[in-house]
Order: sequence, then C-alpha cells, then structure tokens
Amino acid sequence: NKEHFYYYRIFKDVVGEVPKPSKGEKQCPGCGAGMAPFAFHCKVCGYILDGVV
Repeated sequence: NKEHFYYYRIFKDVVGEVPKPSKGEKQCPGCGAGMAPFAFHCKVCGYILDGVV
C-alpha cells in the first residue's frame, strides 16, 4: 500500500541499497531483496506475490 511504500523510501534513503538475494533465496520483484523460497511477501518493501490472497 502507499503508506508502506512511503516508509520503504525512507528506509532506502537511510539504510541504502537493499542487499541482493543470498544463495537459495528468490528475488523480490518489487525491490530486489532476498526472499525465502516459501515467502509470499517481501519483508523489506511489502510486495505481495501474484496469486496470494
């Protein structure tokens, strides 16, 4: 949602670039952060994968 994206932009300004996925992780389509293979949303930017209700 817009509020989460607002805080994500602040996070990125303060912390810097989001770390790339480690071996065995998938990449978030929203921000590029690493996600566990079984994750349905990104803990960094809040992106929810397609098909998840």
